[in-house]
Amino acid sequence: MRYFSIHVSFVAHSYSGIRFRQDRQEELDWPPSPGRLHEALLSAALLGVHCTPQERDGVFAAFRWLEKLSAPEIWASAQDESLRTSPRLAIPQNNPKNGHLHIKPSLLAPTKKAVSVSGEALEVCYHWQTGDEAPASSHLEVLSDAAARISYLGRAEDRVEVSFSVVAEPMPLPLVRWQPNPDGEAQLWVPKAGTTDGLEARHKAIVPPRESKKPAQRWMRSVCYSDGGPHAMRPVATAIFQLFPDNDDPDATAFSCDPEFAGRWREFLRHLIVQLASEEDNWDDPALAAELLTGHSAPDKPASRPHLAIVPLPSINAAKTADGRVRRIALMGYASPDVASQAQTIYETLFKALDNLIATDDTPFRRQGKDLSVRLVHRKPATDAIWHQLTVKSRIWCSIIPVAISRGFKVPKFHPDGRSLSENERHQRKLSEWAALLRDSLKHIGLPPEIVAACSIETTSTPLISKSQRAEKYRAPGEKAVLTHARLEFPCQVKGPLILGDRRYMGLGLFVPADHPS
Repeated sequence: MRYFSIHVSFVAHSYSGIRFRQDRQEELDWPPSPGRLHEALLSAALLGVHCTPQERDGVFAAFRWLEKLSAPEIWASAQDESLRTSPRLAIPQNNPKNGHLHIKPSLLAPTKKAVSVSGEALEVCYHWQTGDEAPASSHLEVLSDAAARISYLGRAEDRVEVSFSVVAEPMPLPLVRWQPNPDGEAQLWVPKAGTTDGLEARHKAIVPPRESKKPAQRWMRSVCYSDGGPHAMRPVATAIFQLFPDNDDPDATAFSCDPEFAGRWREFLRHLIVQLASEEDNWDDPALAAELLTGHSAPDKPASRPHLAIVPLPSINAAKTADGRVRRIALMGYASPDVASQAQTIYETLFKALDNLIATDDTPFRRQGKDLSVRLVHRKPATDAIWHQLTVKSRIWCSIIPVAISRGFKVPKFHPDGRSLSENERHQRKLSEWAALLRDSLKHIGLPPEIVAACSIETTSTPLISKSQRAEKYRAPGEKAVLTHARLEFPCQVKGPLILGDRRYMGLGLFVPADHPS
């Protein structure tokens, strides 16, 4: 088996290119999409280079051959997740907020960027399989020359050095390996047959005034990539909602509450969802919709399969300066693999039905003895800063909302030889039972058994995260489950979101990444 490889090293130690997903939302393009590299190579091979018609035909032949290869394997530097939203570009701001009048009018605009977790220069290697038959030497010559001409990849400040090689096997490097995987979390743009001709037509197109060129992704295909890292069960669809007063004020701010009282918000939203689920005309499969949205397969019979979780999100940030109040609720639609496609359609229908919905009765807010009308506003998770904090990778996770343990466990009073256990011994046995039940929950959400077995679990009633509260403060009336905060330390990085325990579909057991102690 032969491979041809392109190695990219970022001179400035960071990368700030973005990509548009299929839903036209922006996200950091890391690892850089193969389609971005294809554009850069084609541009370097043609622009500013004097070519005869025969040489130009040879360039296009090489790129038409490249676009027909299968999606490449990508090796990329592990990025420092905590720096992805660091300020990067200085933009004049002559009209700061009233609360920041003491700041100079030169403020920083946040721009997402990738930074190596090791502090070394970012590296990316693309490896294409070419089979046992060697590609035409003319193709390799064109691609090698184009790679040497590339000076930046992404924004203008993302300067790079690029090299090209043909190898029998990719050289092992201390990088993260990304491979095409239908269940992968990263959607990268990859060339397909016709990409080269489409990009050439796009370059030559005359654009009328007040219009823009068609996006280059129109001539590419979206391929899911996975880095193979462990992760919890992922929702098939996610939406974030904020609650606003229904009035004519365009500058109205969203409602907020302390996290220990967010249960009222959750019940309010669940009541609206149950009403929508009961309207059978809304659904192609009313029984499945009712099970997924209400969590019950029949009246008084809890669903045995994954379903919708309603999770209040406390305000957090990487600097740990946020106030911890709840200003948004995440609807995380889980589903078993056999109904994932139908479930995604059901959840997306629900999200559209809730967007801009106005509720006038039984709302969580009252003024002068009357319910305040509430308007629900849908936010995209990809653009939400708090959601990003919950979906990064980390070895250490701490609960910001306590975990609920309702499954029965027994703490013996006597040793096997008949001696009485001391209070301290019984307390340690109880903590051991809690840890065992939490390990079962970790397995239930899909983490590999070997990682669960090596996970260190510590439980405590005191808060582990700033602005959080003691576990008992989150107890709802009539709740009999054990409530405890927990700290999880895994042997490797685990990707979120991480929700554990027996009340995870009700918003309890939400974890956030914590820095490793120095």
